[in-house]
Order: sequence, then structure tokens, then C-alpha cells
Amino acid sequence: MSDDEDSSPERALCPTNNVPVLGIKRLKQIETMFLPRRLQLPRTQSLSVETLLDVLVVLYDECCNSSLRREKAIADFICYVKPIVTALKRLRLSRDDFELVKVIGRGAFGEVCVVRASFLQGTDAGNMSASTGGTISTTTG
Repeated sequence: MSDDEDSSPERALCPTNNVPVLGIKRLKQIETMFLPRRLQLPRTQSLSVETLLDVLVVLYDECCNSSLRREKAIADFICYVKPIVTALKRLRLSRDDFELVKVIGRGAFGEVCVVRASFLQGTDAGNMSASTGGTISTTTG
């Protein structure tokens, strides 16, 4: 199977029992689901792919938990977006994709950890920290 086949939107939406895809490849797969080519707009004139995907997932979750979900338009939206959101949730990076190095802080909303991303071996990974809320920040240096 070629890389082009593996990153197709149809492939991304199909559940798989194969070996988990590496983190970077999964992120590229998410991008190819929605952008056939990278946008060349200045950063101030566009939203990031991650922001747009977050908006889609939040809207889907809100519609699923709303009393309006029985209305036809909302129900149709939920049915239409469900396979996409399911694939996004499966492909997104999670805490399990990182090796915990050290917990550097705990609070009411979770903990902040220094982690090692095994899928970035051989690249300039820099220092990474992740919170239990799913935020991952990187610094290179």
C-alpha cells in the first residue's frame, strides 16, 4: 500500500486493526482529510487546521448533547459528521502517544508534564510539555 492510499480520506475514516500509525503520519492524515494542498495564506488571514477541527468536534459534541438533537437538521448534521469526528478522535495525538519524563505541576484542571515523543526520533524534537487537557507545547533550543 502506497503512502497516497494510506493518507486518503476514505482510508482515514475506516477503522483499522493494523499497527497504530505513527504520530506525525496521523497528523498528516488528518490534514489530508480536509486540505488537498496546503494553504499559502499569511497566518493572520487564516485559521489553523487544528482550530477548525476543534470547532467541528465541539459543535458535534454540543449537538449530540443538546435537546435539539431530535430536530431533523441537527440529526442530519450528527449523522453526516459522526464518521469524520470518530476518525479525528482516533487519529489525534493523545497522552498515550508520549513517554512521561517528569510531572512539573499539578492543579485543579490536571497536571503538566515533560514528555518525550517517541514518534519524533531523529528530528529536532526540542522540549515538549503536555497537560492532561490535551494541550501540547513545544520549544526548540
